[in-house]
Amino acid sequence: MMIQLARIDIRHFLVFLIAGTAFAQSETKPVQTPDKTISDSNKVTQEFIDKLENVVKANCGANQKEDLAAAIATIHPKSSSYGGTEQISKQLFEALDLSYTMTGFHFIGRDETYAVARVKIRTSKIAGKIEFRDNTADFMISFRQDGTDWKIWSQNILEILPN
Repeated sequence: MMIQLARIDIRHFLVFLIAGTAFAQSETKPVQTPDKTISDSNKVTQEFIDKLENVVKANCGANQKEDLAAAIATIHPKSSSYGGTEQISKQLFEALDLSYTMTGFHFIGRDETYAVARVKIRTSKIAGKIEFRDNTADFMISFRQDGTDWKIWSQNILEILPN
């Protein structure tokens, strides 16, 4: 049971294990794709990348402080991850105190709807009632705009390595 809970936390909770720095190439002209054109308002700037980075930092900080409302506020309300986040977060916060350290954030790209970054996060147990193996997770995070704010939309785990 303890191991299964740890697996659930890792797979469903990595969305909270994010913080970072970013780098990317700026677009200076609209880019034509087969079905869409990226307009000047969608070009990649350092300011845009900083917005994504700040979402990641806020999410990581909120989870480390076990601030459920602040953590959920970084997730897009229409994301499929949004519904179960509160319950999983409560369970995790009761069972473990974790430390999150971003070890990599690489902006991949964007279109009119989504932005994507590759993120590496080292997660370490500070205290807790269940077993937890310190690890570094490598995954892709998708972001989507909610009003004027960018929020976490989804994640895809690439690899989890023990520390």
